[in-house]
Amino acid sequence: MKRHSYFVFSLCAILSILSCTKKTETNEGIQRIVLEESIDYTEKEVIDSVRYLQLETNDDCLISYVSQLFCTDREIIIFDIYTQTIYVFDYDGKFLRKLHKQGQGPGEYATILSISIDETTNEILIVDSGSRVLCYDLSSFDYLREIQMEAIAVQKEKANSLIAYNASSITKDGQPYNYYLTRWEDGAISNGFIPIEFSSEYLMAPNYRFYTYNKGLYFYPPFQSSIYKIKGESCEPCYDIQYGNYHFPPLDILKSKDNNGNYILNLRKDFYVYSAQIFENDDFLITTYYVALRTYIGIYDKKTKHTVNLLRKDFETNPATVDWLNIIASHGDSFVSILNHADLAEIDEEEIKDESLKRLLTMPEDANPILRFIRFKHIN
Repeated sequence: MKRHSYFVFSLCAILSILSCTKKTETNEGIQRIVLEESIDYTEKEVIDSVRYLQLETNDDCLISYVSQLFCTDREIIIFDIYTQTIYVFDYDGKFLRKLHKQGQGPGEYATILSISIDETTNEILIVDSGSRVLCYDLSSFDYLREIQMEAIAVQKEKANSLIAYNASSITKDGQPYNYYLTRWEDGAISNGFIPIEFSSEYLMAPNYRFYTYNKGLYFYPPFQSSIYKIKGESCEPCYDIQYGNYHFPPLDILKSKDNNGNYILNLRKDFYVYSAQIFENDDFLITTYYVALRTYIGIYDKKTKHTVNLLRKDFETNPATVDWLNIIASHGDSFVSILNHADLAEIDEEEIKDESLKRLLTMPEDANPILRFIRFKHIN
């Protein structure tokens, strides 16, 4: 199956911050989250604390772009789609090891589309563009086995089964499956979830649309406001997000844009939500999303049932500002964002009040990124 991946870059910065304290509604087990723009907030008003972690830089670990980041109990795993390499660091930022086995031989991959981590079996799963999933030991990166399947991303469900995400229909044993999700058990498709209404040769980032929270597995399809919880034989919506006055493009718009070439570039000219990413912990559900040349972050407080909606960056009016809320992962009660030294170099050092961050500014511009572990305040 021919695929082209298109990746949206969250470069960096807060231009202005807009928000609301709108209560959400529950309907038939679905939590409806409404994000609206209203009162201005400063970063100090929404962030409780921040901890910075500089990732070690040396010739063996030069990160070009953080495509995915996972925080396990002991380590931080980073996938760099440009170098097609997986890097592992500890929580002091020390580089530990990497996986780079690009090639055509046994245990080698052609092009990584996405990765996932299974801590229970200590495995890392790599989705290769060659219609297969490669499994490696997470501690040693020893090659374990290969699974033949069509997928953009997968998530281990149990020992003999995976949940696979595809943006286009697939055919297995002569049977077409027109679902975003399929369950694979012992090499066979047992069922499918969430019918596909729009498919294209182009993929909208992120490729990996799963997240795990509190032993639950969740999935959010492209161009939909729903978040689904996958449990056993069921896949039911649990959240529905309303992105202020913005909406995902309707089906007829998607199809018309796709007929005129790269629909992703065309959507960036309109005021539709064209990409979103979801993160969750005990206190908050976070969505980072894109409208035209603007990036936003919506924060839902699960305890108070209120939300804030922040404009992170306007690429058109001020592309040089730093995106302090470029969230890439969750870890315990924190969310992890990425800061690049090249972007921080544009800031007057006197404007940075945090002394721990000032010390990191002595690093060269091409140093590996700084991870920012953020704890948000509860929203009243």
